[in-house]
Amino acid sequence: MRDARPILLLTRPLSGSERFAGAVKDMLGDAIEVVISPLQEIEWLEIEATDDEVAAVIFTSQNGVLGWNRVDNGFTGTAYCVGPQTAEMASQLGLVAIDCGGNADAVVDVVSKANLNGSVIHYRGEHGLGDVVQRLRDYGVNCQECVVYRQKALLPDPAFFTALASERPVLAALFSPRSAALFGEHVSTDAAIWLAVISPNVAERVDLMLQRRMMVADAPNAGAMLDLVKEFLNKVGSGCDGDRA
Repeated sequence: MRDARPILLLTRPLSGSERFAGAVKDMLGDAIEVVISPLQEIEWLEIEATDDEVAAVIFTSQNGVLGWNRVDNGFTGTAYCVGPQTAEMASQLGLVAIDCGGNADAVVDVVSKANLNGSVIHYRGEHGLGDVVQRLRDYGVNCQECVVYRQKALLPDPAFFTALASERPVLAALFSPRSAALFGEHVSTDAAIWLAVISPNVAERVDLMLQRRMMVADAPNAGAMLDLVKEFLNKVGSGCDGDRA
């Protein structure tokens, strides 16, 4: 029998795509086919533990947590985290994790008011956004940065184009501005595809022609992106062809 289920296309790095695919499976079972075709892969960078007196660490991604964990520095203190999933991962690794509320602006706001004594280190990827370190320095925080990974661009595999060419409804989930930019390099602007983007910052990187069927998450986290997957299923199940910016 021909598969008539809608398709969810995930293009973030493999580990992140697999985590989200698992959450979709837990929530929706087999109601949607998940196609994983990463347009980026994580390349870990070799770094050394700091000798500074560290008051706290900052993570603006789960990969930042994983990169920090590759450094044997013995730190077990406070971690200021961009959102709940990042905070949960940091907590599982023995840190006192604080969920700052969902974006770089919130991280800067919380850390700048914490009256920390000592160095604060932001563990991040090469393509970081939000200028967290400089903004905290402007507030007088002794903030350093440590780039622990880079996101290496990948060419789409055949599954990517097979999904886009399908006659079934397709939802592409975009979790970062870089993901949106890379996705746009390989998709025709007249593609009849739905988009779920995690924040307005990501939406700004989407071509205007592709914004016709774009949904923006109510909060920049995986839970809100799962809500968009459910909304997509409701829309295509009801035959809706409308837009939501």
